[in-house]
Amino acid sequence: MFFHNFKYTLKVLLKNKVLVFWAILWPLILGTLFYMAFSNMASSEKLDIINLGIVDNEYYNKNEYLKTAIDNLSNSENENQLFKTTYEDQEKLNEMLNSKKIDGYIYVDINEIKIIVKESNINQTIIKYVVDEIEEYQNLISDLVSYKVKDVLLNNEIPNYDQIINNIVIKINQEKNYFNNLSEKNMDYMMIEYYTLLAMACLYGALLSSEAIKNYLGNASRKGSRVNLAPIKRTTLIMSGFLATFIIQLATITSLLLYTIFMLKVDYGNQIHFVILLSLVGSIAGISLGFLVGSAPFKSDSTRNGIMNVIVMLGCFFAGMMGVKMKYVIDTNLPLINKLNPSNMITDGFYSLYYYDNLSRYYFNLLSLLFLTIIFIIISVYYLRRKKYDSI
Repeated sequence: MFFHNFKYTLKVLLKNKVLVFWAILWPLILGTLFYMAFSNMASSEKLDIINLGIVDNEYYNKNEYLKTAIDNLSNSENENQLFKTTYEDQEKLNEMLNSKKIDGYIYVDINEIKIIVKESNINQTIIKYVVDEIEEYQNLISDLVSYKVKDVLLNNEIPNYDQIINNIVIKINQEKNYFNNLSEKNMDYMMIEYYTLLAMACLYGALLSSEAIKNYLGNASRKGSRVNLAPIKRTTLIMSGFLATFIIQLATITSLLLYTIFMLKVDYGNQIHFVILLSLVGSIAGISLGFLVGSAPFKSDSTRNGIMNVIVMLGCFFAGMMGVKMKYVIDTNLPLINKLNPSNMITDGFYSLYYYDNLSRYYFNLLSLLFLTIIFIIISVYYLRRKKYDSI
């Protein structure tokens, strides 16, 4: 019965021409439009040295990690120089920022590192990500030092803090380069468009799964009425429908990746296996979203489809599909939105693969997406278990 329902669901979904267009063909068409619109623009938007300001105060000078990193990235003798850095007081830097002599500046106080900008372009985004990476590195060092000191104290020894810190820094730098120069990757900001395209394609699996689940609900369609009268466990129905939806979604993502890589010449970097993994997890998240919306007690199909389109398209908008500026604005001013936005989780995961040598941000987004998927599934099961009908 499982495989019979699997084949039935597969046929029903593939015969729905509107569904096939939006879930399968539309991402390919949109990718082509991106290529036609942005291919020339991309070649002219190479990453230049960024004009950065630093408020030269006691808190900045005490922050050795930040100071060392900025010095290295600002070294004019380094062929991979990223920043041209100016050290002034805050008033002077505000004047330079207003006159666009610098792209932004960093202000360090006793509790946090602040980034002050007037615009939200690619240079400002890079400054933010570099500072985030430095803070992550600093927190990692602090945690490892605390752990090592506790270990030394348990052995009734006196810790040598300088030696402990030096040993940890040397070990980490041997394994990973946390301040890899971004300019040598020569990335243009239009890559964010293709990342959000992949995110949209993943989450459009919600359209497929919502249609599949509709055929199992007695109050949603005639097919659902007949299915509910049949002696079939709902678990069997849901699992077979999930598998059928996933097979179609897998074919969609595979064709989109092959098309963008070989036809549109999109460079996803040298870690394509991580791109594929995140795409698969994103597809599962999209399918679970469709099950959630499809099983929710909405009165009409138009309401369900409208809610899914709002979630997917608004999420892609916030993640940067209509311009990387929006992603930066949301990340800066309303960070909680993008932390809960599945489109941004997928996009930011791809973004981190391109920019960083370490995978901490990638895994954070991957695990966040898995957690969100589990939440969707739990709520869907709750709705479906409560479905009872007085008459069909």
